[in-house]
Amino acid sequence: MKNEILNKDYTNFIIELKQKIYSAKSTAILSANRLMIELYFDIGNEIIQKQEKFGWGKSIVEKMSKDLKNEFGEKSGYSTQNLWYMRQFYIVYKDDTNLQQLVGDLPWGQNILIFSKCKDIKEREYYIKNTIEFGWNRNVLTHHIKTDLYKRDKLINTQNNFNTSLKENLSELAIDIVKSEYNLEFLEVAKFKPEYAGKMNFYLNLLNDTVKMPHENPSIGIILCTDKESFEVEYALRNLSQPMGVSTYTTNDTLPSEFLENLPTKEELERKLGGLLNEKE
Repeated sequence: MKNEILNKDYTNFIIELKQKIYSAKSTAILSANRLMIELYFDIGNEIIQKQEKFGWGKSIVEKMSKDLKNEFGEKSGYSTQNLWYMRQFYIVYKDDTNLQQLVGDLPWGQNILIFSKCKDIKEREYYIKNTIEFGWNRNVLTHHIKTDLYKRDKLINTQNNFNTSLKENLSELAIDIVKSEYNLEFLEVAKFKPEYAGKMNFYLNLLNDTVKMPHENPSIGIILCTDKESFEVEYALRNLSQPMGVSTYTTNDTLPSEFLENLPTKEELERKLGGLLNEKE
């Protein structure tokens, strides 16, 4: 019995100890990353100060790179390009103490993507905070920047009720999937009317009760219309239980090229119709 108690106590003890070690390692990694980011910020500052003081040109950065790599190794992070990034990093955030603190929580690769691809300070803040909160890796962050999630999120944040009707992870996915505008061919859709939201809520309830399987996520409704007023949409969707969004659509005046290749021309149709009329006569 004593051995069993000892084993149980030891098992609990070793589990707690492992958790503490993992926590300490994570803290150490985060601390090391923050120290590195602060170092890069300082190096960027030093480069600018010395260029201004001594009139050094662009070639000084390449010389710095060679000397630092000779001292710390080829893979130490002091390539010419990386030193230019450090310089740009300082210029971008030197007047924003709030973002200076936040960028320390991001890996250098994600920082480069944000300050080099985003030109607006609000846009940078958006991607910094969301990358920290959701743990976006470089590939995910690259995708969101390329697809302009910042503007899409800002544009449609009142055009849906996903934040109140879906769990956080599903809400983000729905916002990322649902377009703010669709291109539809030969489809007539009316201007948005508030009663459409009520009808969609009814259809979604019916769909979830009769079609949706237990393991599936909630159904999402999309109301397509030629025009939408933010005020009407916001109040029409408020307090509805089912997740839905409103999007506009566009159409083309001409047929897609793949259709044109397989359809007869106007002249060909006229000739054939003329031949049929002559046969009847």
